[in-house]
Amino acid sequence: MRARGFKYRGGALSLVFLPGDESEVKLGMSVPRKVGKAVVRNKLRRRVREIFREKESSLLAGSYVLLAYPESARLDYHQLSEIVTSLTVRASRAVSSASKTRSEAVEEHRI
Repeated sequence: MRARGFKYRGGALSLVFLPGDESEVKLGMSVPRKVGKAVVRNKLRRRVREIFREKESSLLAGSYVLLAYPESARLDYHQLSEIVTSLTVRASRAVSSASKTRSEAVEEHRI
């Protein structure tokens, strides 16, 4: 998946983004046991799902996979929101710049 996608690390979380053709935003999460007990892991998942629901209208279509690290258990909702926002912004910038370079390469090839 990373061959066609983009991966970013933002402190306590990592984001792997694979652009999609549909207008659908998909979210997957990996929250290992090192993050904490089941209650802590589920609370983190619920918070991240809510953050993605709030930002869904501004997200690019594609698959987002969020990887949590143990330090993510100590973050509150607002800190998680800031990290997720910065990761998704970085992913959207990379996609737009990658699409520009691809279109420029196609135009150069046509000439």
